[in-house]
Amino acid sequence: MISDYHTHTYFSTDSEAKPIEHIRRAKECGMNEICFTDHLDLDYPKEDGKEMFKLDPVPYFKELNALRKKYDGEINVRIGLEMGLNPSIAADNNAFANAYPFDFIIGSSHIVNGIDPYYPEYWGDRSIKDSIMAYFEAVLKNVTTFDNYDVYGHLDYVRRYVPDKTYVYTDDEFYDITDMILKNIIAKGKGIELNTRGLSKGITYFVPTISLLKRYNDLGGEIITVGSDAHSTDKIGYAFKTARDILLNTGFKYVTGFEGRKPYFVEL
Repeated sequence: MISDYHTHTYFSTDSEAKPIEHIRRAKECGMNEICFTDHLDLDYPKEDGKEMFKLDPVPYFKELNALRKKYDGEINVRIGLEMGLNPSIAADNNAFANAYPFDFIIGSSHIVNGIDPYYPEYWGDRSIKDSIMAYFEAVLKNVTTFDNYDVYGHLDYVRRYVPDKTYVYTDDEFYDITDMILKNIIAKGKGIELNTRGLSKGITYFVPTISLLKRYNDLGGEIITVGSDAHSTDKIGYAFKTARDILLNTGFKYVTGFEGRKPYFVEL
């Protein structure tokens, strides 16, 4: 069973899941490892005066290291991070990543011009195409200005929240900018992920699109992880059998694991 490399727990603002329950579920699924990647978004706006996604690394490492020791020999517990990127916080992100012994870091774009595409306000009065382009422009800035991540998460995350459900997204409209993003990721020795969260929420597609996966592979991209982006334990490993088929059918022979920020490859 492919290992889950994108999971969230009560160390993330948007989850109440217990790490030990994730581990038990991963074992039930037949996984030999699981990676925790709780959120750090240093520039995420406050909600009702509350700080959002400010990971406290001390209790995080304390609990996960204890679980790693408890389950030693049964399942590998990797300690990771999903880091929200923006050029304005690049120095702080870099300092945080270097200060702690993470196994794996996902770089993600959640905030564009001060707002998450999750919120209707992001889309405003501009066209859907312009809103999506603004998101990819932010991703391109991130991959060109920041290197301290291992895999870029949910590359076309913005698609999840398009307000007009009749809108038809086509990769061709954004080919030039996504190609620049992928080439930059590959040139810097980084990877991408296949994120299955949308399927668990009733959306009928993976993130990124199959054509983007294929393009990444055609360009020589080899580093790829699979993540459920689970915020609840029942979503651990969701649709991973289908994810494996998609990877094989788009030319991948391996998925990637990480230990101490070093990649290793596992045959599909």
